[in-house]
Amino acid sequence: MRGLPVVSKIGFPEKRALLPTTFYGAAAGVWIFASFPETYSCTSLFTNLFILAFLADTKLKRLRGLVVTHVLVCFAAPQQVLLGVIPLFQLLRVEGFRVGIRRAARYGLMLGVLFVLPYLILCTVQEKKMGMSIAGATLPYDELEEVGAFGNLANPESWLITTSTFLLFSQVAIAVPPQAFEPLTIESILSAPFYNWLLVLAVLIYAVGGIARGGHKHLFDGSLAIFVFCIIYLVFFVYCNPTEAFLYCGPMVLPLWLLIHGTHSPLQPRRWSLRWLGALCVLITLNNGVFAVDLRNHDSGHGRVGQALDSPSRRTWPARGTSSGPAARDRTDRPRSPPANPRQSVETAP
Repeated sequence: MRGLPVVSKIGFPEKRALLPTTFYGAAAGVWIFASFPETYSCTSLFTNLFILAFLADTKLKRLRGLVVTHVLVCFAAPQQVLLGVIPLFQLLRVEGFRVGIRRAARYGLMLGVLFVLPYLILCTVQEKKMGMSIAGATLPYDELEEVGAFGNLANPESWLITTSTFLLFSQVAIAVPPQAFEPLTIESILSAPFYNWLLVLAVLIYAVGGIARGGHKHLFDGSLAIFVFCIIYLVFFVYCNPTEAFLYCGPMVLPLWLLIHGTHSPLQPRRWSLRWLGALCVLITLNNGVFAVDLRNHDSGHGRVGQALDSPSRRTWPARGTSSGPAARDRTDRPRSPPANPRQSVETAP
């Protein structure tokens, strides 16, 4: 059996790459959203392919293939345009400012022609279908307006919820009712049973263990660019939708944990990290399996995570200001009444 090819890019030998691969496959943010047809798992898949394409050519000698992969990710979820931070940062680091900024501009131009322009055209068409009086690709801005708030950036609870979700709860499913995920609060997190917290602590020990032993000094090429992307992705969802961070954690699992596993790859002679990781794989698989079964059997009249698992075909986009069907809304009427569901997901492209 072999691990994910991307794991071998961070310094794990082929035989030992199976452990980080299992760790990824057992993650709550991967396993749960891959169990029903939705765009979340598709976004994670194309994000992983982008990361693999980047690590296969960290000198970025061939930009076209990376751009094509990036376009596929963006059409799965427009916010993944943030992945452009990775080649931008890497080009500036490898090529220097003058050459790097010129090649980065070329990358941005290709991305604009292949994704941004078609996406804005699709938004305009969608607005006309929804009967809006002013068409001009303002739909993306409205989505951010409905779920985003700059006040979140000054709220410590928003940072704590989003960071803990992306780092820990994306890996370890906490046994709380589905409705507790919407919105996710400190109180709902603290309601998790004690055994969940023991497992979260074990994951946290592994996460900081490699750093404590100096593994961060020998990270793989391109790790700094991926780290910058993780920070920007985190900031975006602190601003955008912190109480539903679990819905967007899937694309963060691989890049974030590649960095963490990378701190352990120089420590291969120290077998404690492999044994600890192996035990985590077993315990996380059992924990998340029980959670998935409970979630499937739960009466999920509340909470989008449970609703999605029980009836994904009924998860549709209500039109603006209405519960269903096309709606006519005059954008010149400001302020406008709040939408029927102010926490609609921005995951699915129109």
